[in-house]
Amino acid sequence: MSANLNSNPLFVSTSTPDFHLQSASPAINAGTNVSLTSDYSGTTVPQGSAPDIGAYEFLVPSSPSSLSQYKSDGTTSIASGGWNNGTTAVLKFSMASSNPSDSLTPQVEVQPMGTPFTNSVTNSGNALAYSGTAVTGTVTVTGLTPNASYHWQARTSNPVGQSSWTAYGELIEILELTPPRPPRPLPRPMDYTIRVNQ
Repeated sequence: MSANLNSNPLFVSTSTPDFHLQSASPAINAGTNVSLTSDYSGTTVPQGSAPDIGAYEFLVPSSPSSLSQYKSDGTTSIASGGWNNGTTAVLKFSMASSNPSDSLTPQVEVQPMGTPFTNSVTNSGNALAYSGTAVTGTVTVTGLTPNASYHWQARTSNPVGQSSWTAYGELIEILELTPPRPPRPLPRPMDYTIRVNQ
């Protein structure tokens, strides 16, 4: 049978027991469609490209939250509509999952203002291990164009698939790469004092 599995399925625990799958389980997306519409807990089947082998489907991750943007040092915050005098920005957001354990990868789409989102990943960060407590995904975006403005959205990926996209702010967010020029000084007022020789 094409859905046979002759290796450790990597259940969360066989002693508890907890037959949910770990993120590295070879049973994820390895099943065969037998017309089941939900798993043992009522979750829709499949969650990924194919059903999982076992009682429980491995779930797609939750949508990201707490989106924030920083200068290249990763600590100096850039407010929405703020200025960044460099060509690198660091984007961060909170990632979580309904799976007991997971491997979560931060992904973003960055587009110039005026260019609609295409829901395609332009930049990704490193995968992080998740075990029930939210983790912070970090994506470094380089090569931004000076004197340009950008908006961005984020999603979380795991071995099954991806969350829905979450946009930063209200789609009016801006990463400006050079600060605005200071206003020109006003001309010095003319001196109309009349001097009288004694």
